[in-house]
Amino acid sequence: MTTTMHSSQSRKSSQGLSRRELQVARLIVHGASNRQIATLLVLSERTVDTHVGHILRKLQVASRAQIAAWVVRCELDERVVA
Repeated sequence: MTTTMHSSQSRKSSQGLSRRELQVARLIVHGASNRQIATLLVLSERTVDTHVGHILRKLQVASRAQIAAWVVRCELDERVVA
C-alpha cells in the first residue's frame, strides 16, 4: 500500500516525465550540455536533444534554466514530504 502511494506521488511530481527525461533534467541542473549528457547516459546527442524538447513541452517552460528550477523545486518538495 505504501509503495503504491509513493509511486503515485512520484508520478504527480514528475509532471509526466519519463525516467530517462528525469535523468536528463537532473543533469541539466548541473549545467551539463547535451553532448555531456549524451556521453554520461550513453545516448546520441540527438536523442538527448529530443528528451530536452519533451521536457520543455511537458513542463511548459522555455529554457534549460526553468527546467533546472523545476527539478530543484521538486527535489525540495520531496525532502519536505519525506
